[in-house]
Amino acid sequence: MRHFALELEDLHQRLLQMGGLVESVIRKSVRALADRDKSVAEQVFQDEERINQLEMEIDNMGTRLLALH
Repeated sequence: MRHFALELEDLHQRLLQMGGLVESVIRKSVRALADRDKSVAEQVFQDEERINQLEMEIDNMGTRLLALH
């Protein structure tokens, strides 16, 4: 059961990481729009790739936890 708790904590930390990144991207996208700053908009697209990667990792971790436990 301890192993499950550790994996669940890892999943929780990844969710927090993704949430923080999403908050940052929202701020950047508003700033890019308000300032019409193309370089900031490009950063948003780069960050979006990381968000998508984290989402897939989180989904896989959740599915694995449910299947094994």
